[in-house]
Amino acid sequence: MKSVSTKVHEKMHSVVLITLLGTAILLPLLILPLSDNFLLNSKFFIVFIAAFVMFLLWSLYTAAKKTVQLTLSPFFAPVCVLAILSLVSVVLNNTYIVSSLVNYGGLFIALAILFVTGSSLLTQKESKVFVHALILPGLLLSVFTFAELLGWGPSRIFNGLLSTQFPNSPLFSVSGSPLIAAEFLFVLLSLPLP
Repeated sequence: MKSVSTKVHEKMHSVVLITLLGTAILLPLLILPLSDNFLLNSKFFIVFIAAFVMFLLWSLYTAAKKTVQLTLSPFFAPVCVLAILSLVSVVLNNTYIVSSLVNYGGLFIALAILFVTGSSLLTQKESKVFVHALILPGLLLSVFTFAELLGWGPSRIFNGLLSTQFPNSPLFSVSGSPLIAAEFLFVLLSLPLP
């Protein structure tokens, strides 16, 4: 019976790592034609689905271990406070709460869920793999940004293939905006590579 539990535990860690790696790699790069706003809504959907999967896995792990495990870090309290304030803001300031929960208010809550559950389920070895894997989207985002500066980038490809109306300018970024791309690359450059 112990070997079955160990195998399930290993499989769960594999799913956790794949979910977090897939989210981190695809989030700055992926654009899906899911709604009228390809750029942002596809990223929202990825975060919401990943947060749901991570919360489900964390709940299963908690039920199997019969104990609540949270990894406390210097970022734990600020992330939780941001999520609580976002939830309070959504509830108090909006007539249509659901529409706000599938927008930026829900995004902050979903990111907090991803942070809390992901940091609690990842081992130290897996977190090193996670940090190394972030190099790939950083490099691709840099190449895409440079291609936009040269006048031949993802905006022209999407406009040609999908008949979209993305602006053909250096200000276009598959991450959502040049500011988001710069923030992502800044965070990536500040990470200590093990």
